[in-house]
Amino acid sequence: MTAGSTCCARRNLAELAQRLEDGDPAQIHGVISLESLRAAGGVLEALTKASPRFDLVIVDEAHYLCNRGRRSHQLGQLLADWSDYLVFLSATPLNLGRTASATCS
Repeated sequence: MTAGSTCCARRNLAELAQRLEDGDPAQIHGVISLESLRAAGGVLEALTKASPRFDLVIVDEAHYLCNRGRRSHQLGQLLADWSDYLVFLSATPLNLGRTASATCS
């Protein structure tokens, strides 16, 4: 699932949610932005009900997941629930000179 825009990402996510709900154990390979996932609203609810499984999720710009109470943080929790392994990438805290770059929890 490659998301060129939020519109396309939502359509692909809706198709994925429907396939999972129908019991299709299809392998999922894709790239999608955090922004597209945050904007997916109802589709994320459908995916949550379907409980997809991912072997690996890689999150770039992971510092956006740090702020509790924000939609991005909630999305990070969903991705953690759905995946066996997570890789978080972020150079921003280091570029900003923060000493607590690994304190997101």
